[in-house]
Amino acid sequence: MPTVLPSQVSNLIADTGYAVLLESYAAEPAFYPMFTDVRPMSESWSPGGHKEVLQSGVEQLEEIEFGQEIHGSSVGGTRTAFMKTRKLSRMISFPEEIWRSQNAQAVMGASIASLARTWGQYAIVKKDQIVAGLFNNGALTAGSVGDFKNHWSGETGAVDGFIYDGEPFFDGAHLDLAGNSYANYLASGALSASTMANIYAVMSAENNRDERGERVSLRPDLLMVPADLRTTGIELLDSELKPGGSNNDINANRGLLSLIVNPYLTDSTGWFMGKKEGVRVYDSGVPVFRENFNARTQSVEVYVSTYISVGVVNWRFWTGIDIAAS
Repeated sequence: MPTVLPSQVSNLIADTGYAVLLESYAAEPAFYPMFTDVRPMSESWSPGGHKEVLQSGVEQLEEIEFGQEIHGSSVGGTRTAFMKTRKLSRMISFPEEIWRSQNAQAVMGASIASLARTWGQYAIVKKDQIVAGLFNNGALTAGSVGDFKNHWSGETGAVDGFIYDGEPFFDGAHLDLAGNSYANYLASGALSASTMANIYAVMSAENNRDERGERVSLRPDLLMVPADLRTTGIELLDSELKPGGSNNDINANRGLLSLIVNPYLTDSTGWFMGKKEGVRVYDSGVPVFRENFNARTQSVEVYVSTYISVGVVNWRFWTGIDIAAS
């Protein structure tokens, strides 16, 4: 009589795995919720992916005289952002010789607890890597199909490698539906007070348009940098006086943006300014254990799975500086 029957594995997981998995998953908070709009995977759940219909909006309010007829507004065209649902999973197999052994409960319980601890950490790391990929490779003119995964089986409107307007995330020629051109990419520009001020001005006064070309409110509030630029970022945003100045000038950028030091950024000189609403993440959260008995091999299989969808829903909300385009 085996110590752990295949039908008893779910109870063993509940007793030894889930508490460890929850603790491990929450031990080191993820970075991506700091700079993206994270929503539960259950919202608009689809096994293939998520489709976000991005309307260009209605016309600007019109000033009229009292008693004057109010003119109607047409609703502009639309674009659609596609975000493939990405499954993250791993499995371990317990052969018959283990689950039939006299100490199966202790051996399998210890293994499941150890795996839960590791897989909980790996889930956070993998999700951070996936989201950071949109920034690391977002300026590639040839696109990046490994990062911008938009297409899934049965969906004919999506194209991998680019964002919803058919361009790289960070590009010098984004067109709105009215034909106006904008840029959210600067090929070179070391992180400095002057460059940061210029980018802020462009985002808030030039890129602050919707798809109709109508002015909207856009105020960047995040500065995201790799670990190599941590000190520079702190000096620019936290110093009372202008960094490098000699006349006791005040630091006009102090407190302007919140600093995010993202260790998953791969370009040591690249940096980003933006708002979290520009990138959407659907996240299933803590990985879930599942078990299966493989009759062919007489093995008990234990695996975890978690899901994430990620994509750009408004390129205007981010600008990339000094990152590679090829």
